[in-house]
Amino acid sequence: MNKPCVGFIEFTSIAKGMESVDALLKKAEVRILVAQTISSGKYIVMFDGEVDEVKSSFTEGLRIGAYSVVDSFVLPNIHPAIIKMLKSQPNTNNLNAIGILETTACATCIEGADCALKTASVELVKIHLAKGIAGNAYFVINGEVDNIETAMIAATRIAKRKNTLIEQVVISQVTPEIIQAFRPALQL
Repeated sequence: MNKPCVGFIEFTSIAKGMESVDALLKKAEVRILVAQTISSGKYIVMFDGEVDEVKSSFTEGLRIGAYSVVDSFVLPNIHPAIIKMLKSQPNTNNLNAIGILETTACATCIEGADCALKTASVELVKIHLAKGIAGNAYFVINGEVDNIETAMIAATRIAKRKNTLIEQVVISQVTPEIIQAFRPALQL
């Protein structure tokens, strides 16, 4: 499966999130990519599979999650850089101009990153979902200023439509020292 269909559901309740994961796994043949608690007592699940299977499981997850669902999506043909970045460290080689989108919901952040990558010739540098930042999420993209601006306009539309936008910025001619901001925090 080169470009899987991905479903993502974000819950305000850990218990309802876990119950929904069980139900969506029983509903159709999908594979869990992420299922975990995040900051602010929320719970997220991300899963992939064939389009019809993901849609069926997604519908069941929403039904069981009901009132506790914060945000969600189904993305057929998700950009492969999204899945890769969720499993790896930030890509901080050769930064040019960067765009940063910060949201109150993890699902919107991923949707925005996917949209940005599909809208313009940009590279995903980082996605940070909720941990240690009060349940918020952000992504960083790199590229030429014009491409970054185009990508950020498209991604910001999604966050505004879902009323989850905190901030979006474009930094042209980024300083090399900005790389320090992308490294994991010290564990004290």
